[in-house]
Amino acid sequence: MSDENIVIPARRRAFGAEKKGFEPELETLIAIAEREGRDFLAYLLTMALVHVREGNEESAGRKNVGH
Repeated sequence: MSDENIVIPARRRAFGAEKKGFEPELETLIAIAEREGRDFLAYLLTMALVHVREGNEESAGRKNVGH
């Protein structure tokens, strides 16, 4: 399976609903990468998810212990 064959359907959000950003899409991509045995890609996507979540915590006014 090549990377070009991976398609993620767009999720429709209700008008005015709070958006979670990229988290659901990244979680889906991580699951696909793990299922396909692409461990390094799954690792990179997991690190991206951690980075997104840290950014969300900072924007919510929480103190970031990371970098």
